[in-house]
Amino acid sequence: MVRKGDIAAWCGKACFMGIRKVTEWNIRECSAEKASILAQRLDITPLASRLLTVRGFDTPEKAYSFLNISADMLHDPFLMNDMDKACKVICGHVKRKSKILVYGDYDVDGVTSTVILLQYLRSLGADVTAHIPERISEGYGLNMDSIAKFAENGINLIITVDSGITAIEEAEFAASLGVELIITDHHTCRDLLPKASAVINPKRHDTSYPFSSLAGVGVVFKLLCALDSYYFSIDIKIASEKILSLFSDMVSIGTIADVMPITDENRIIVSYGLKRIDETRNIGLEALLEEINGETKKNNGRQSPKKKVTSSQVGFIIAPRINACGRIGNALRAVELFTTDDKNTARMIAAELCAINKQRQIFENSILTEALEYVESNHDFANDLFIVAENEEWHHGVIGIAASRICEKYHLPCILISFAGGKDENDPGEDIGKGSGRSIEGLNIVEALASASDKLVKYGGHDLAAGLTVKRKDLPMLKKLLNEYAREKLSTLDLREILTIDAVLTKNDINIRSASEIGMLEPYGLGNSVPLFCAQDMKIAEIISIGDGKHTRMILEKDSISVTALYFGISSASLPFFPGDTADIVCNMDINTFQNNRSVQLIIRDIRHSRQHRDMLVRKTSQYKVIRTGMKLPGGFELIPSRDDFKIVYLYIRKKLQSKQILISENTEFIPDERFISVDIPYLSAKIISDTKNQIGILKLLIIMDIFTETGIIAREDSEGFPMLQKIALENISAQNKINLEHSELLQELKRLYFENA
Repeated sequence: MVRKGDIAAWCGKACFMGIRKVTEWNIRECSAEKASILAQRLDITPLASRLLTVRGFDTPEKAYSFLNISADMLHDPFLMNDMDKACKVICGHVKRKSKILVYGDYDVDGVTSTVILLQYLRSLGADVTAHIPERISEGYGLNMDSIAKFAENGINLIITVDSGITAIEEAEFAASLGVELIITDHHTCRDLLPKASAVINPKRHDTSYPFSSLAGVGVVFKLLCALDSYYFSIDIKIASEKILSLFSDMVSIGTIADVMPITDENRIIVSYGLKRIDETRNIGLEALLEEINGETKKNNGRQSPKKKVTSSQVGFIIAPRINACGRIGNALRAVELFTTDDKNTARMIAAELCAINKQRQIFENSILTEALEYVESNHDFANDLFIVAENEEWHHGVIGIAASRICEKYHLPCILISFAGGKDENDPGEDIGKGSGRSIEGLNIVEALASASDKLVKYGGHDLAAGLTVKRKDLPMLKKLLNEYAREKLSTLDLREILTIDAVLTKNDINIRSASEIGMLEPYGLGNSVPLFCAQDMKIAEIISIGDGKHTRMILEKDSISVTALYFGISSASLPFFPGDTADIVCNMDINTFQNNRSVQLIIRDIRHSRQHRDMLVRKTSQYKVIRTGMKLPGGFELIPSRDDFKIVYLYIRKKLQSKQILISENTEFIPDERFISVDIPYLSAKIISDTKNQIGILKLLIIMDIFTETGIIAREDSEGFPMLQKIALENISAQNKINLEHSELLQELKRLYFENA
């Protein structure tokens, strides 16, 4: 079990090492009595009952309601402000055959919102078209030039989706041209709302709607439910079930892609939507799924067995292909894909989206590499908690993804800004940058931007993601203000990445039935995450490199149980573990099906040496301190280094440093110092033993490092009483001057202690 003392000790070590991101394991407390009642009443496994209990579904009634999703649980859309006004205005324009324009956004949420509103209004016989602004030339949201053009072309009504809540001036301009405006949005509202015929947003400050976390497409979904009830004069529950059956596939894709919490109404929408995707009647979506399957077959050399679509697959496979179109292409192509009735057109556009996505990946990797280099070279990690990076050439459409990666890597809020081609219309000599930001729990990025709003041209977004426009001359002050805000709002606790563990696995939990019942909690997403488990004191029987060395497979054993565990994105060479070690792991559990055989497998999310190993390090530290105080340790003579021991360690360290290989496990992040490099002594000892087959144990290695320091072979920074983590200087390790180690006072003292009185 992870104790608070362990966390405090680790944090102390992390501070010495300059480690930026500290991961804390937080195991939820579970009422054994409530879990037992659930297991009996619902006839489920102890693991499933513990999961439901710790997530708040701790009575049979709550658990049953959570597990049995129904469209009857949807809220009345007319509880949302201005919904009745919107229905009246839209239906009036439909009946008068007015020209209607759906004004969307270029991300997945905006595309799916545009698609379902367009399709529904067309089903009513409306004269409706769609427009999504081009990211580079038009930017996000309504703009005056577009509104003027639409008015010129006879548009009578504009309905925004996933945008418009900050369009104060644009709304007034539309009204001056005689264009009626309805805004549907879900982004954070400001004190002043646009003057439109209707402003539908569950985040309005004056709302009484019971659920504020709908995606933009979720807001449009509620509008369609209300419209159907209003237009056909039918009960709202009947209308809602009808709209859910028609559009839940698109609504679920937009909801998942926009990282909305999968709770309340979103859980209902996504549950229905994922089932509908499996049997979709949307020609475009079907073509996209076929193209993705074709890519999988080409990459893997075989066709993957058909499985039910999960929220993870939507978020990481389907959504990026739709998103790519709006990032580096024209999002209207994605709208065309999902609204076409022609299968050939659908296949052609689906292939186009997948090709654009590959191009997006190339751009993203390039930008991420450059951004990381910029951050490492320019960000002051000792003082600044808000990362702000800039570049002249970064593609506006991809910087948001890169910002997300950097935010994840350092667990700090991050904004990336591109000044590619942007000029101030009123001052052509002034550069304009467009930025995209991501944040961590504990810091609302929209509120952070609001604190520096006088240094911004415009901004908007969600709690954890936002966009902005800034003049170059205001960028230094923007950075200063954002960091002041972050220092005020973020505590030490916020800067830790916390893994919330649902349950500690017992040997009776690792089986097919338990793994199957975990799926009852689906669909997963924000607010209903994939269950995390802790498996303790697992003996590592095998460590195998897979995926061209990019990933690791382990065979773990405990209490006669043997289970395969996969660690994606972590190479076996970077792990400070070796066969025979015992480890505690944080993992997901699922079922692997291979050649009709089903087996439980664990997906590792984090790994640490077990209590047994940590106790060993405490013992070694105590023994080391005994040696250094001049006291005799039983068997200590075996720790006195020989000439060969010195040579082996010296050559090993020099080789690693010359090839720029670090001497700490690669999955541990630390701040590189201009002079010092971090060294994890237990890891280095194990690597020397593994790579050279020489038994240079931890205590002997500590003594060697002390003697190297004493004789000037290396320079070392004080480890504040914790010898297992050290910092050594690079500059002297390859010194050419011959040094006689026999002159070391420490070495002579050890020899006198153990050999003179033997």
